[in-house]
Amino acid sequence: MATTNTPKTLNVYQKLLKARTMFLASNTQKSGKNMQLAFKYFELDDIVPVATKIFEEVGLISLVSFDREKAVMSILNTDAPEETVAFTAPFITLEPIVSNTGKKATNEIQALGSSITYMRRYLYMIALDICEPDEIDNVFRCKSINDIVDKYGISTPLGY
Repeated sequence: MATTNTPKTLNVYQKLLKARTMFLASNTQKSGKNMQLAFKYFELDDIVPVATKIFEEVGLISLVSFDREKAVMSILNTDAPEETVAFTAPFITLEPIVSNTGKKATNEIQALGSSITYMRRYLYMIALDICEPDEIDNVFRCKSINDIVDKYGISTPLGY
């Protein structure tokens, strides 16, 4: 009697691991630029299109929810929706941006939208285990305080 080789259905953790590996292999580039501190970062638009295609291929879907205190990204196995992994982070609404003249440059709704965008980006980074160099730690790897001042253009009252 011949046996049939049926493909093994992966659980949500196996699929997530596969998705992480595929995202890493995608060589996704950072398009965000912090001009003041001279570093690049992932924007949500860098991550979501790649992640969506990968999730579709492996059989996952991400759902994001917010309340006043936390943001949650749930990753569901589309073959077995009861299998989920949840990633949670504190959620803080940003204050509206105020110009140098004291005038509001954004309103409360725009600040909320910015907060949601930031949190979605960070949740994807957590879920997909996207690593970036820590810019703050890099500051302390400089050889001297003068290197820090020169690298970041910091003016200091201490005369360094």
